[in-house]
This record gives sequence, C-alpha cells and structure tokens, in this order.
Amino acid sequence: MKQLYLSFFIVSGLFSQPYHAPLTWSWTGRVHPELEWYTISTENFNIHYHSGIEKIARKGATISENVLPILLQQMELDSIPTIDIVFTSADQVQNGFATPFYSTYIWVDQNDAVLWGEGKKWLEDVIPHELQHIILFHRIRSWLPSPLDILISDLPFWVIEGIAEYKTEKWRPYRADLQHKIHVLKNQMEEMDPHHDGFSKMLYWSDRFGDSTIVEVLKWRSSLKLFNFPKAFKEVTGISVNQFEEDWRRHMNTYFYGVRSQKEPIEQVGKVVSLPIKKMFSFMFNPDSFKIALIGKDDNDQLDMSLFIASRDSLAENKKKEDLKADSIKPQEQPIIIWEKEEIDFGRFHRSFSWSPDGKKIAYAKYHFGVNQSSVWDIRIYDLESKKGRWLTNTGRATYPIWSSDGRSIIYVSHQNRIANLYKVDLDNSQSKPITKFVESTQIITPNLSFDGKKIAFAMSKNNSNLDLWLLNITSGEIKRLTKHSLADYQPVWTSNGESISFTSHRSGTPNIHTIKLNDLVINQNTDVGEAIWTHQLVPNDSTIFSTTLADIDTVRVVKVSSKRKIRTAPLSIMNSYSSWLQVRPTFKLEDVKINDNFELRNPQKYTFTKHLKHVTTIILPGTQTSIFTQWIDGLGRHLFTGVGFTDFYSKEGSGYLLSYQNAQHGPLWGVSYYYNTNPIYRRYDKSRFGLLEMKNGLDIRLFHPFNKGETLSSNNLFFASLSFMNRKPVVSDSISFLTGQWFPREKSSYNLLPLPESGRDAVISLKYRWIDRRPHRWNNFIPPKSKGLILKVEKATSYLFGAFDYTRITVDGFINSPIGSTAFFGRIKGVMVSGSTPAHDYVGLSNDGPIYLSTIAGDFSPSTFEFLPENHNPRGWNGTRIGNRLFFGSLEYRLPIIPKTISLALISDFGNAWKDQIGNNKAILTYGIETRFSFGPLVLALGNAKPFQSTDSINKEIYFRMALINPF
Repeated sequence: MKQLYLSFFIVSGLFSQPYHAPLTWSWTGRVHPELEWYTISTENFNIHYHSGIEKIARKGATISENVLPILLQQMELDSIPTIDIVFTSADQVQNGFATPFYSTYIWVDQNDAVLWGEGKKWLEDVIPHELQHIILFHRIRSWLPSPLDILISDLPFWVIEGIAEYKTEKWRPYRADLQHKIHVLKNQMEEMDPHHDGFSKMLYWSDRFGDSTIVEVLKWRSSLKLFNFPKAFKEVTGISVNQFEEDWRRHMNTYFYGVRSQKEPIEQVGKVVSLPIKKMFSFMFNPDSFKIALIGKDDNDQLDMSLFIASRDSLAENKKKEDLKADSIKPQEQPIIIWEKEEIDFGRFHRSFSWSPDGKKIAYAKYHFGVNQSSVWDIRIYDLESKKGRWLTNTGRATYPIWSSDGRSIIYVSHQNRIANLYKVDLDNSQSKPITKFVESTQIITPNLSFDGKKIAFAMSKNNSNLDLWLLNITSGEIKRLTKHSLADYQPVWTSNGESISFTSHRSGTPNIHTIKLNDLVINQNTDVGEAIWTHQLVPNDSTIFSTTLADIDTVRVVKVSSKRKIRTAPLSIMNSYSSWLQVRPTFKLEDVKINDNFELRNPQKYTFTKHLKHVTTIILPGTQTSIFTQWIDGLGRHLFTGVGFTDFYSKEGSGYLLSYQNAQHGPLWGVSYYYNTNPIYRRYDKSRFGLLEMKNGLDIRLFHPFNKGETLSSNNLFFASLSFMNRKPVVSDSISFLTGQWFPREKSSYNLLPLPESGRDAVISLKYRWIDRRPHRWNNFIPPKSKGLILKVEKATSYLFGAFDYTRITVDGFINSPIGSTAFFGRIKGVMVSGSTPAHDYVGLSNDGPIYLSTIAGDFSPSTFEFLPENHNPRGWNGTRIGNRLFFGSLEYRLPIIPKTISLALISDFGNAWKDQIGNNKAILTYGIETRFSFGPLVLALGNAKPFQSTDSINKEIYFRMALINPF
C-alpha cells in the first residue's frame, strides 16, 4: 500500500509539473520552437535571450551588473553563484519570477507597466526586484537542500515579496497605496496579497526596529544551524510575528483613516451614478448616451470578463412611468432609466475601448493567441447591427483603440520590444501606418482624440523621462509636452470646448483629477479625494467628466465631475509617529547606483543547454523505505532532468525508480521517461477487496502540442502522441501486508464475472486529440455552468515492435454543460471499439465495480486521471456485467445547487451497452434516479437512489454511495 501511495504521488507530480512549473513556456503552455536562443555572459550573470531582443538583453545585463553590488550589500553578502537571467518577448505577460536555484525569468515587452512603475522603465523595476528574491533565498540557505530549507523556515510570503519591494522600489499608488486603501476601508487587511501588505510591513518593520534588524533576522540560525523565521523574529525584535502583524494592522488603519478624514468625500466632488452591472472593469457611453459598452461581470463566480452592450429600454421606461403616475400623486424627481444587457464577447479585455461616431460599432483590445501561438493583445471590432466581430490587427500587440472622427480609421498603440508607437489603420483595407516613429525605449498609454480629429493627447514616458502628457498634431507631426512632473500624469479627456484637457495625476500622492488649459498650460486641481478618482470619458452632450472611483464599496460607481471645479482642502497633516514609515529607505539605496558600462560583456553565443546545466535539488528521505528525488535544469529552463528512486528493505517489489527528461526548446514539448514500479494503474475490479493494481515498467515517449484558434482563451485544442514499451504486471488482491505494502494475488477461484488479469509486454502507439471549450468559473469543479469537450483517441499495440499483444482501440468521448438559470444540464456519451486481443483486464464492457472519479481541471500537459485511474463503466441503479469489444456509455443529468459549491441535487439517467462485434440480444441499459452530492475539493461523493427504466419493482431501487463524475476531462 505504501508503494501505491508513493507511486501515485510521483506520477501525479511528474505529470502536473510541466504545466505548473515556474518557467516561461509553461505559463502559456507554448514552447515557441520558432525562437533561436543566445547567451551573453558577464562576471556574475548568464543572460539568455531569443532573436530580436539582443539590445534589450544587453540593457538587462548592464542593469544587473550595476545593481548587484548594492543588492548584496543590503543582505551583507560578498558574493553569490552565477545567476541565469532569461529574457523573452514571445508573449505579452506582465511578470517576472525568481527561483531558489539562481535563475530568474522576465517577460520584457511591457507598455502599461509604465503606470504601475510610476514612469520608471520596466527592466529597471523588475530586474532588481527578482534579483533580490534570489539573494534572499541565498541568504537563508542552510545545510538542508533547497527547497526544504525554505519550507521548514516558516518564512511568510509577505517577507519574501516585501523585502524585494522595500529594498528596490518606492511606495507609490499602484505599489501598494491603492490596495491598502481598499482593504482598510473594507476591513479586509488579512486578505491582502503579499505583494501589497509585504511592502508596508517591511517599511513599518524598518521604521520601528531599524533597517539592520532585517538582515539580523535572516542571519539567525538555531542550534541545528537551521533558519526559522518566527523564532528569529522574536529573538531579534522581542515580539512575535502575530503581535507584529496586529500592531501593523492598527498602524495602517490609523494612518489611512487619518488621511481620509482630511480629504474630500466622493459625494462632494460630483454627482454619483451607478452603472447596470454587478462588477465593472471599464465602460464607455456611445455618442448619444443611449448605449453603454461595459466590461465586467454579472456573475460574481465567473473568472473571466464579459463585454456587454447595455441599451436603453424605452418601452419599459414608458410603462414604468405610466405605472408610477397612476400610483403616485407626487411627480418623480429622478429620471427612470432601464437598461437591457447583451453579452457580445468574453475573455480578457483591455480597459480602453472606443465607439464609432455613429454608435453602431465598438473597437476594443482583447488578449488572445496570435501568430506562433503568442499570447498578445489585438484590436477587435464588433458590429451591433450584424452582431458579428472581426480582428483588425494580427499579433499587433495593440491596445488603446480610438475611432477617427470620420469613422473610416482607427488609431491605436502598438508596443514592440520596449518601443511603443501610435498607428492608424484603414478600416477598408486593414492597412496600418505609423503616426509616430520612436526608436528608443518609449511607452505610450491612454491616447484621446480631439473632437475635430486633428490632435491626439496621450501619456508618454520617453527614454528616461517621467510619465507625462503630450500633444500630437496629426497633420504636422509636431509633438508638444504638456506636463512635467516626477509623478504620473495620464488619462487625458478633452473638455467640451476643446480648449482644455482634464487628466488624472498622482502629484498629490493619490490619483486625482486635474485640468490643464492648452493656451497657457496652467493646471487646476479639480478633486482631492482620499481614496482615488480617475478621469474616464466626457459625458455625452454635457460638459462634465465621467470619472471612476476606488473599488472600496463597489466597482459600479462613477462620478460626474466638472472640469472647472476647484478643491477646498488644506494641506495634509498627519503626526510623524503615524506617517514616518512612508519615509523609510534602506541603508544601501538603489537610487545611489550610477548605471555604467564598466564591466566585461562577452560576445553572444548560440545557446547550448549542456553548457548551462544546473542543480535544482536533491532530497533524500531515509527510513525503512528510503526515497531520493533529484532534479536538474538548464539555464534557459527548457531542459528538465528528473530522477526518483526508493527502496524497501522488506521487499524487492517495494523498490522502484523513475528517470525522466523533458525538452521544451526543440519542436513541440516532448519527453521521455523510464519507469520501474513508479507508473501505477489502479481500478476497482471484480468486487475484490483492494482492487487491481498494475505496474507498467518500461519506456514512454510523449509529445504535446496545444493549439488555440485565437478567438477565445477558453477554447483549446491539444494534439498528443506517445510511444511506450511496457512490461505490464497487474495484481488483484483481497489481502495486503500493511507492513511491507505487498499485494497478495487473489485466488483464481475467487474471480466472479471478470477475467483474470493478464501480464505481458506491449508496445503501444497512441494518438489523441482533445478539444475543450470551458470558461473559467468557480463552479467548474462541482456544477460547471457552461462547457463542452471532445476526445478522439486511437491506440495501436503491435508485437512487431515489442511484446505479445496486437490490438487497436478507438475511443470517442464527449460532454456538454449548459446553464439553465442557476441550474445546469449535463450530458455525456462515450464509445469504445477494440479489434484484436488486449490484456484481459483491459476489458471493454459494463461491470458492477464502481468508478473512481476526481473533479480536477487538467492543464494542457496533464493527462486525464483515466490514464492511471481507468474508468469503470457502471450505470447507476443497474447490476450486472457485460463484456465485448464494442461499448457505448453515457449520462444525462439536471444539476441543482443546494449549498453553493458544497451540496447539490441531481436528477440522473445513465445509458449504455456492450457487445461483441455485432449487437446481440442484449437491450441497451437505461436507468434513472436522483442523488445528492457533497463536494470535498477534488473529491465529490454522491448518495443516490436509481433503477432501470425497464424495472417496475420499486423495491429493487438501488441506494448507492459512490464518487460522482463532474466532467470526464
């Protein structure tokens, strides 16, 4: 039994690892074999990059070499092993991450990060941050192998993230002032992401105990020379971590409520209105204000976004008015507005979009898979009259669409390899032409076209400048700088007379609205709220500005603010004892670094993974069953070597090993593995006490190729192929030694209706196609509201290559989930056909053995659980066994939630049949019943009552308790 548990742990970990590993290719599931990789080296770094971004890689090398000495000083270290840095622009992902094995991976093609960084360039922010993570991991290393040293250290995530932020960044609205305001006002401080509360906790720590105590804590070791954060923190600071976090919570609440009490309430700066959606991400009224495009959610459990068009329902409004007139003597003071919403698209959307001048079309940016399966932003147009959409750009890395005043073209921002430019695309021929031609590092966000169509106001960070407002004359090409401030100015909105521009600025420390006159560049501050307020859109047929607010109460409030309004607040006054944490800086500051080229940068070399192999971890777990796990990876993170071994001193059968190699650089993802007692297959079998356990020992070669057509992220295809040479050793047992884990074979006389298992060798070629269209939703593991899928699989075993079995197995499996209000319909049908002779226990048929189902959503590279937990086809409410070489099996269910995501009720009907070659006299089985389901994470249990339709005896209804199938894959 121990062998079974360990083997399942190894196999499930190995299969899931490629999808969830912290590697750039596994983030999107695309390995991008079209890329050529190169390496440039310095004294302390190996910089790996692909074709097209050498200039960025050299810039990254310069930043890394210049900041490393300061980062090491911050942690009182003199040196660190060579660090691998991987740069890629294959996908538009705003992220970077570091590992304990001295590697960091960074996506370099960022545009909108300029706002998050307060005008600072992405590489200058992300590289020091990720390097500080690696230095922290190095600082807390002990004699234990990584990652065990980190796991037993009880190091909170807020410390890991907070130290990197405190040591390398400055406090600012998007890191993490705004998130603190939201969580303080919602009284949800304990729910804050470590990236946010970690920053303020480290600032508060340094302010209260001193910067030097941070390293003092990290240097602490126990008598066993091991690091433990809670003990170290208590010994150095004199208080527990729990007490510190409580003190921090009170301190933050005092400060942020103190700020809020001296600022303008949202209700005072303008008229507050709400929009017709539950959770809003962005909105835009059409020119006549009778329609709204809304991006957001009308279902709090959906995990993607919807794009809605809300239209005024004049008939319903008139009827409501007439009803109110008849029922009330007093006239209604508030106008009656009723909206009808229609979802026109779903997925992941950019915040900025635009209506056509005639209000019949909308242009928006959507995230999808483009050329070479790169994950990118592109512009899409939706026509409200034809109810059809089309892509306007193709892998253009395009956002911020603006419709021209004549409706014949669209202006947008395209960002390629750290350089953003404005483009104009003709709607008749889809040809794009650049409006600007910047060639150095430039970021452009939030462009807005003047009413006459001659000028574009936008926010830009050029070279090393701040994020400020600029004005472009389209005819002459002249670009004029409008603002110059160390903090961000963005989101320009033209006032109704076209003589001024209202915009959002952080110059007061919080996003607030300002207005600049174009004739003299005089700026007037319109709001001084304590939370935050952003310019968004000129109110149609009005002079006020639609402005969005902080999501502290809800996300659907917008405020109409006058561009002529003036603030009435006094300068902020907070006692230093409550505000000094914001002024704390580390002893060794990154600002003191002067970037220079005084280091050796070797010439680029074509990447060779064998030159950059590195050790990830080796873990040995001693005992009566000693286990060892080792893993090696290359610097690029695309060649992974794994070895697992265990030995049982009581039994030879209790020993095993696994050797695996995965290649994510050349061609589709492929891997080769050799198993010995580490590739288990388990199923219930012939009503035996412990079921059937089969070990497949041998060589397995696998190839994966995920593919998405580019319309929606939730509709995905996977092509899979494998070739295996296995020695199959099945055993059915009614008795197990729990001391050794040995399974004792069942007596032959104990078998009932199913055949004796058959050992032997086989060579199997497998081809599979899987399509799943499943929108992300919190209910997908219990009552999926909407999804469908199909699997086509062909397996060919041939003794010509290896072994003794010759057969062909064809499997077709499909399912659908369809929402009906808060309930859902589920349907599934599966067919299997076999020719030739399979191992006897791989029978095709129906049986009395209950199935084992796990409710999990597999990744692109994860196999179905049916690969190591083969499905038993057992119609609920039916008893018997039918074996043949043909099978169909399926279910129909109507699912009703009782307690959300916990308990549900299902009306069920199963159907199926099995036969040999041609259908015999056996009629198809059809059952019906009802069951109650209980969810325990991936395990869903069902208590039910069912019987065959043909049965008229109510006494023969079967009451059962078994695992429930939510989705077959």
